[in-house]
Amino acid sequence: MKPIGQAIRIAPRIGAVTRARVHGGTLRELYQSMIDSGRWWLIPMVGILGLSALLLVAVTAIEYVAPFVYTVF
Repeated sequence: MKPIGQAIRIAPRIGAVTRARVHGGTLRELYQSMIDSGRWWLIPMVGILGLSALLLVAVTAIEYVAPFVYTVF
């Protein structure tokens, strides 16, 4: 049995560019699967959901605005 320090291998840090490529590929696959399966009408819905999520994250980052946003949603 290996000691805990040797058993747990620390993964190398992944750069921002590599991470963006991975997530970009995932979004590209999601888009392609929606088009191929005939569910192209979901694309605007996913876009609006993504934009509202980004807006919510951006607004809640400001401490003084967060309580008002939570009451709206």
